[in-house]
Amino acid sequence: MYLHARSLVLLADARRDQGKLIGPLSAVHACQRALSLFTELDNPRRVAQTQLALAVGTEMNGDLHEAARRYQALASGERLSGRDRARSRLWIGTVLSKAGEHEYAARVMLEAVRELEDLGETEDWATAQQKLALACRGIGALDQAFTSSTSPAAAAPWKRRCSAFGSTPYTLTSCCRTKRPATMGCACSTRPPRRP
Repeated sequence: MYLHARSLVLLADARRDQGKLIGPLSAVHACQRALSLFTELDNPRRVAQTQLALAVGTEMNGDLHEAARRYQALASGERLSGRDRARSRLWIGTVLSKAGEHEYAARVMLEAVRELEDLGETEDWATAQQKLALACRGIGALDQAFTSSTSPAAAAPWKRRCSAFGSTPYTLTSCCRTKRPATMGCACSTRPPRRP
């Protein structure tokens, strides 16, 4: 049963890469079947990893709010490895950036960058730097975007720029597809944030 569930996860990965996200032969369907098996096997780590794969599918389907909610839950839990928790946090930033919230995206991505650096995950760290560069570009910080994509000390200029965020807690609001500092509330009323 375990090997069958692992095979379903690999099948889901292949179908996701082919763009087959919905329907009976989709990545999501294969993941849901794997999730059911891992749950039956009482394997919390594999359950969480499969939930992470489902969150990626949710994001690819365009449901940014739900994807961010799932990433947040996985990033703050203990079932995933440190690397997967950091990747979840990075993908929260990706969702925020897609929603046009580049400053908040950069703040979350910086947390992921630090975690990946501490873990020695150089490949994921490099990917995080590229995503951080895109967020910098989104707010018009082109010099930081360039250094983020080319320099090992990439985060340093951005860290100074983001120092105002400090360790302010952030929450996923229910009325917009973004995470904002809890002290600021939601700035979009009942509408999703405007894209720049």
